[in-house]
Amino acid sequence: MTTWFNWLTAQGVERLGEVTQDDCEEFLEDSWMSWPGRGQARRLTPGTMVIKVRAIQTLTLYGELCSGDRYAERFMPWEGERSARS
Repeated sequence: MTTWFNWLTAQGVERLGEVTQDDCEEFLEDSWMSWPGRGQARRLTPGTMVIKVRAIQTLTLYGELCSGDRYAERFMPWEGERSARS
C-alpha cells in the first residue's frame, strides 16, 4: 500500500476521493517492472499484479472507518472488469 500512496502523492493526488480509474491504470503501467537489488530490471508476473490490484480494491472495504479520506462514493478500482494488464 505504501507504493500506491507514494505513487498517488507523486501524481499530485492528495485525497483518495480524487482517485480515478485512469489513475489506477497508470499506476499498474508504472508498476510492471522491478529492480531487485538494483540489478537488471525484470517484468513482474500477472499474479503479482493481481495482488496489487486486490490491495488497492481492499481499501474500499474500510471506507466507513476512514471517513476522513476514502475513495469517492461508489468508486471501486477495476469494478466489474479485469485490469487491462492483470
